Amino acid sequence: MNQRKLLIITCLSVLFVACVSNVEPTRTKGGTSYDFSSDTEESQTIGRIGTAVKTPTNKPAKDPASRPSPAAGSVPVAPSKLTQNLSIGMDDQLQAVGDLDSGMRGPGTRLSKSKSSRYVARGTIQNGNRPSRQQLLFQSEKILGDQFRRHDASSFNSPTMTRADRYSTFSIDVDTASYSIARRSLMSSQKPNPGLVRVEEMINYFKYDYDAPNGKPFSIQFDGAVSPVDQNKHYLRVGIQAKEVLKAARQPSNLVFLLDTSCSMTSADKIKLAKSSMKIAVENLTEKDQIAITTYAGGVRLVLPPTPATNTRKIFQAIEQVSTAGGTAMSSGMQIAYQQAALMVRPNTNTRVIVLSDGDANIGATHHTAMLKQIKNYVSEGVRMTTIGFGQGNYKDATMEQLANKGNGNYYYIDSQRMAERVFGRDLTQMLQDVAQDVKIQVEFNPEAVEEYRLVGYENRKIADQDFRNDEVDAGEIGAGHQVTALYELSLNSNVNTKDKLATVRIRSKEPMGNQATETARIVRVGQVRIPFTKSAGDFRFATAVMGGAELLRKSPHAGNWNYDRVLSIISDASMIDHDRKEFSKLMRVAKKIDLKHRDHLSVR
Repeated sequence: MNQRKLLIITCLSVLFVACVSNVEPTRTKGGTSYDFSSDTEESQTIGRIGTAVKTPTNKPAKDPASRPSPAAGSVPVAPSKLTQNLSIGMDDQLQAVGDLDSGMRGPGTRLSKSKSSRYVARGTIQNGNRPSRQQLLFQSEKILGDQFRRHDASSFNSPTMTRADRYSTFSIDVDTASYSIARRSLMSSQKPNPGLVRVEEMINYFKYDYDAPNGKPFSIQFDGAVSPVDQNKHYLRVGIQAKEVLKAARQPSNLVFLLDTSCSMTSADKIKLAKSSMKIAVENLTEKDQIAITTYAGGVRLVLPPTPATNTRKIFQAIEQVSTAGGTAMSSGMQIAYQQAALMVRPNTNTRVIVLSDGDANIGATHHTAMLKQIKNYVSEGVRMTTIGFGQGNYKDATMEQLANKGNGNYYYIDSQRMAERVFGRDLTQMLQDVAQDVKIQVEFNPEAVEEYRLVGYENRKIADQDFRNDEVDAGEIGAGHQVTALYELSLNSNVNTKDKLATVRIRSKEPMGNQATETARIVRVGQVRIPFTKSAGDFRFATAVMGGAELLRKSPHAGNWNYDRVLSIISDASMIDHDRKEFSKLMRVAKKIDLKHRDHLSVR
């Protein structure tokens, strides 16, 4: 048994080295060679989707001097420590069960999970054709799946008794990645993993009819109504509209694109779409902007030094020459990107690192916390970070979301050319120019009017109540034209009057790169949430329907009487003013259909 374990570990280690180093590994002591370049070698395929482990051949070992050298301009990085336990099960079935410490990687598994996380991969060993390195990697990633935050009872905000705690405090969030991820799954006739669904990002994906600010960085508004699924509850919507900034009036931008070129990015929905996205961004920049391009794989590389954005021919040539190979030294990529960004900083400009990746990291620091420590000084000096996610199967949502969160930036997921045009075309100014930073919201509910409240979403944006006026505590940024929407579910006390105070909404923020925060407060009356749902604004009804759909998709214990029929009914009566809202209606019909198929399957069983 020990010999069999050793053989499996050796084979998987060879697979890992082949991907990380992009070389042809050899084993010379026994006179055998594990050469992945031959088209005639036999291989063993492990797993129903075909993860392969090579069998040794009698080919002579290749001379190490003949191996390919790293790409010009790149810096190789040593692979991280490997820890994994493997065992062979009955009937020639392979079972891999591993405990991985934070940042540790199993050979060839391309997995990064927190301490005590476990993974299991099972499959039947069978003969098959030799797959390419990229196929080996892609297939092994499909077994292990996407990475996301822990999803259990602690993942949801619970109702809070107002007399016990009247304050609800959180940071704003303008990210929209969760909606795009959910859309991709549903368009493939699959439900998104509940851990990837964040209600606030689903709601904030859509545009709402908020009042424009009058000479201020943003406006504040609120409305509400009786719940459409529980007459004993009410909803309160808090909305923020940031001021618009025209493209011509936008400050000059210094952008460093950090492109993941590891072999995990090989598929067309990753590297090809990432390149296309970069070109769209370039086409929407002006003569006052400049661009640099850096990449990371097994090493890091400066592909394009700072270049005027109008030199599109040179920039496009640099983009096209990029190809995928090797491991994933994401932390080293961060360092070189931020070093370039620091060189590009100019007075009265915006400087930003834009990471385009699937979030995977298997060389050097692999956890977002360790990466952020390396760039902390750059962040404090005003270099922002935007993360753009691509692909699925091994996608690391938690890494990408937290890098953007702590890097004072925003997080998007691009699943199509249309989404690329939205992010880097229509909404580019929102990404590049902030109008306020460290924006915090605190809602103080009146215990005489509100028995209990629940903030729907924003679970990982919560701030301690006492830190609302602590201006050293970081919070979210809001870009030009951005909107922020938050929904509260309320239980009112009996015998309250419509003119009674329901809550005080306070918003605290700083100017971009500012140190002094200012605070705004507004009063909300009970009458503003006592409106019958059918008589509330169509805009509000649509936001409520999105919330209900998101609660269902993430399997919230607070979904209560929500179902897809009710969501679709509300949408049909709400304001369907654009393509995005019509698309959401389609996605909810798909989700309903998947549920029905699942119920039919269970009834047959």
